[in-house]
Amino acid sequence: MGKEHSTAADHTRSCVFDYGFRARLQSLRGPGEVDHFIPWSRYPRNLVHNLVVAHRACNNAKSDLLAGSEHRQHWTSHVVSHDVTLCEIGKSNGLLADRTAALHVADWCYVEARRVGADVWILGNQYQPLA
Repeated sequence: MGKEHSTAADHTRSCVFDYGFRARLQSLRGPGEVDHFIPWSRYPRNLVHNLVVAHRACNNAKSDLLAGSEHRQHWTSHVVSHDVTLCEIGKSNGLLADRTAALHVADWCYVEARRVGADVWILGNQYQPLA
């Protein structure tokens, strides 16, 4: 991945997720791909509000896990503040757009993950129980 990141926050801001779904793939430090923030295995719908652009290595490491709390905070903030743009992107690409549903599904998934002590993806190959 080139330059190492000193913190999860640096990594989050620089290359993990483009929460805006505008594919800035060239800005990633390697191949990027569209991913479901809430894994498809937990919510099999292509809501545009649940799609992010992820660095391929990060996406592969995250796999079907939930992302850590810091990632969730960034995603939630973006979904709320860019709802209109995400709806336009969804409409122009034939994708469902439903901010409320995406946020409620995320809430439910994180409550359940916390209840069972599930691990979440933090960065690279780092995982930890959801706090």
